[in-house]
Amino acid sequence: MQGFLIPTLRRTPPGKEANLHDFAMHKLGFIVWLMPVLFLPNLLHLAIALVVRIVFFDIALNIGAGDPVFNVGNTAKTDKIIQSIAPRLGGTAASFSAGIKLLFFLLLCVGLYLFN
Repeated sequence: MQGFLIPTLRRTPPGKEANLHDFAMHKLGFIVWLMPVLFLPNLLHLAIALVVRIVFFDIALNIGAGDPVFNVGNTAKTDKIIQSIAPRLGGTAASFSAGIKLLFFLLLCVGLYLFN
C-alpha cells in the first residue's frame, strides 16, 4: 500500500496547493515525528534520533517512490538549499545530499563509539 501512496504524495500540486502540500509533508510530518522524540531520556538519545532521521528518511522515501536513492526534490526548503549550494561547490545535488548523509552517519558512528 505504501508503495502506491508515496509517489502520489511526492507529486507537487500546482499553484497555491503546493504550499499546503509542503506544510503537510515537511513541517507537520516533522512535528508529528518530533513529539515522541522529545520524551527521550537524554540529549544523546535525541541526537541519535535526529541523525537517524536525517540519514534515512529521504532515502526510504525515495526508494518507496521509485526515485534514485539520493534524489533531491524541489519542494522542501532543505531541498532548495541543497539545489542551490551543490552547483557552487562543483557537484550535483544528489552527490551533495549523499555526502551530507554520509557525514551525519559517520558522526553517529563516532558518537556511539565514544559514548559507549
